[in-house]
Amino acid sequence: MEQHSMRVETFGGLAVWLDGQLLVRRGERINKNLEMLALLALNGRAPLSNEALAGLLWTEKESHNPAGALKNAAYSLRRLLEQRGVERELVTVEDKQYRLAPDLALEVDLWQAGQLAEQAVNQPDKALALAAWEELDRICCGDFLPQLADRPWVAGQSALVRDGWLAAARRAAALLLEDRERSGARRALAVCAEALLLFPDDMELQIVRFAAMQELNMKAAVRSQYPLLAEMLMERQGQAPPARLRAIHQWATEGESRGREEMLRIRQKLANHEKNAPPGPYFCEYDQLPMLYAMARRQAARTGQVTVLLLAGAGGQPGAASAGADQELRFLLSQTLRRGDVCCRYGHDQYLALLMLADPAHTGAVEHRLRAGWKPVNGRLELTFDFGGPLPQIHGE
Repeated sequence: MEQHSMRVETFGGLAVWLDGQLLVRRGERINKNLEMLALLALNGRAPLSNEALAGLLWTEKESHNPAGALKNAAYSLRRLLEQRGVERELVTVEDKQYRLAPDLALEVDLWQAGQLAEQAVNQPDKALALAAWEELDRICCGDFLPQLADRPWVAGQSALVRDGWLAAARRAAALLLEDRERSGARRALAVCAEALLLFPDDMELQIVRFAAMQELNMKAAVRSQYPLLAEMLMERQGQAPPARLRAIHQWATEGESRGREEMLRIRQKLANHEKNAPPGPYFCEYDQLPMLYAMARRQAARTGQVTVLLLAGAGGQPGAASAGADQELRFLLSQTLRRGDVCCRYGHDQYLALLMLADPAHTGAVEHRLRAGWKPVNGRLELTFDFGGPLPQIHGE
């Protein structure tokens, strides 16, 4: 007897191949005839009685004569398969029972997904369990038979699929986080992000997600996400986050108050400088510059200005005395730059200036003023402008 094969895919829509020939295209309308084919395929080669099959396909409200409707659906299915080039009987009837032809080699993605979910959850070998999870996640792309989501038999099976997929996702995320490596934490975070789209209330996933963020030192992400989770738990369950999450949030907020206090202190200094000091830039220590730089970048984004870093250096000429060049450079900056600009010593005979300009082209005017005020006896003046790049690390003295 000639062997025939049928492959049935159910995730993301129904698709059926017979001996490599596409019979049912994913996304096409599923009438009762194709729904009957899907039911028989998922049932394997085990027969379904007329009563059982009719009870799954129709409710009492949909049909007052289920037996007659079943015969019509079976006839319509045979005609459809003939029109699509199937030259053999795929559905057989015997003793008032329907089933697929016994010589069909069936391959159904739903069966494969069930096996993979069991392996992903119960396989003791970590590598094999993660491989099973990845294959399961690849297969379960899209809802189970979404066009039939209102059917009771689809809804029940879909719930079983989601439970298996969720259990596999939990274990995969936990296994990935066990590596204590950044790559594992990133993969665990990706698994949790995908799973939490479907199961936002799952606390096991939330704990792994926050633990992965802690492993990646993502303090800002923890601080921004934790209040949302806490609010959701309080609204839906009337309880606070578990102790593990509270500990991770405490880790993320350590030192935050000190940072805020330091920023307030710097802002107060700037305000006092604006109010009381003579015209000219504000001189700060280098360790304060990163915070001021971040503040300037945010202000520039709001106001449409440009944040410019100016590196000014007093390069000595061969044979020329350059003693006091750093003081001369500081004096030049204090007399040339505007109130609102910020300067700090960057290295030997070097200063770093933070400028807020309306247009990058205005750096030409700044350079002209600096060069015009520089005394040649102290050596050449070296200037470098950078537009909003990363803050350079200090060289030391």
